[in-house]
Amino acid sequence: MTRLVDAWLEAALDSLSEVATTTLGIEAPNVIERMRRVPRGMEGALIPIVHDQSMQIGIFTTAAGSAIVARALLCMEPEEELSTMEIADAIGEIANIVAGGAKKRMSEMQGIKLGLPIYFRGDIEQGDNFDVSSVILDVMGHPYEVMVLSRGEGHST
Repeated sequence: MTRLVDAWLEAALDSLSEVATTTLGIEAPNVIERMRRVPRGMEGALIPIVHDQSMQIGIFTTAAGSAIVARALLCMEPEEELSTMEIADAIGEIANIVAGGAKKRMSEMQGIKLGLPIYFRGDIEQGDNFDVSSVILDVMGHPYEVMVLSRGEGHST
């Protein structure tokens, strides 16, 4: 049986590939490494998944990586300036679109709702009672981490 966080991560990766090639107009990301930890020293957004089990989908990258995908989402040229707030909003929107696509792919689970994006910068501390499934991706030469975080032990699908 597949762990729930792993099933959600696969759904998020499929969704991210679709978002990259359609909405952002960039190449689909390449998987570099799979892990069971939260990202360190990056910035990004978490989207709460409201269901029987408390979970979150997150997308994190470097400041340069955030600016690249924010500009792609906003159809801006590479030399155009973005404020920190504009980048945070764009990353939250991308995470929201990816989470929505993952939700659609996990449609066998009834009653799923998505919360509002929460933007983070720096380290996220992982508590003892969390189950994590994450992957490092290469997107246009920048590292991105996609993560699914669940409170308690991962239930199987």
